[in-house]
Amino acid sequence: MVSTLGTHSVRSCTAALSTVSNFCNDFDDYLDELIQLPGKMIIAGDFNIHVEDPRDPDTCKFKAVLDRYNLRQWVDSPTHTGGGTLDMVLTRRHDGDAINISNTEVHSTAMATSSDHLLVKFSCTYSHELGQQRILKTGRCIKHIDIS
Repeated sequence: MVSTLGTHSVRSCTAALSTVSNFCNDFDDYLDELIQLPGKMIIAGDFNIHVEDPRDPDTCKFKAVLDRYNLRQWVDSPTHTGGGTLDMVLTRRHDGDAINISNTEVHSTAMATSSDHLLVKFSCTYSHELGQQRILKTGRCIKHIDIS
């Protein structure tokens, strides 16, 4: 999981090695620190929590944490080859601190990697102290993966 603030800050948590309840508690503690920092915020990654089912108890716990910190989840289609929305992009909801996320797309990478997760691609715009400028960031270059 990666978070980006005014200066790029990277931190990792792992849902897969924990129960969802423990992860939600750890994530809540992490957000408690992170939310106090000034600036824009994007948290993106593989949460391994099926947020597509609003009645699921794990989904309810996770969404309660997002609601507590006024965060929005932008991915609304399955991100796993077996179905389910496990990969997410989170931002603040408050207009003054929000980042405009658009063009959220989920692409199959099954032919290019051994991952069982799909590629989540999105665009975002936000202003910062240097003014608006376009910055393209990619997590991995799929075209350069040797599948032979």
